[in-house]
Amino acid sequence: MKTEKIIMDLMVKKDILSAKDVPVFQYGVYVILYNAMILLIALLISIVCHQFYFSLMGLLFFGPVRVLLGGYHSSTKLGCVFSFQIVYIGTIYFYISFYSLNLLLVIWLIFGVISFIRINKESQPTNPVFLLVVFTYLGLTLTPIRIYIGYALFFSGVLYLLGLKKEKKTCNQDV
Repeated sequence: MKTEKIIMDLMVKKDILSAKDVPVFQYGVYVILYNAMILLIALLISIVCHQFYFSLMGLLFFGPVRVLLGGYHSSTKLGCVFSFQIVYIGTIYFYISFYSLNLLLVIWLIFGVISFIRINKESQPTNPVFLLVVFTYLGLTLTPIRIYIGYALFFSGVLYLLGLKKEKKTCNQDV
């Protein structure tokens, strides 16, 4: 939070921003810097693993699916970064290890589609952006980039189910 504060103080000093607007803009700058850090770490991992194209495609597909599905949320920022990087490294590992296993990819795609259908029934049945993303991803599974989509759907589904489990556990503890 120190970097955002420095940026905000500088903007207030230069009369670019009023003092009353600082909290909103400070949060926005924080979100941008935090996500940039996560993406930078992911891209560095992809360069080290010689999987830049795969990583770029993975980020392109995993990010939007993850935002729409929701799912597991860490209680700390470090936990969030760590869990994202574990999923990311796991995706690269499975891609390298099981690239030729089409059956595994089919299972992952089915799992991802079921997760999409489930979340669509529960909370977003009329959201046109959500439906557009679902049908676009399903349509793209017929193209050569289906492996990226399969991994994105699978890991998003896993995080969604972990989120449901965590939510259920929290609800049971409240009772």
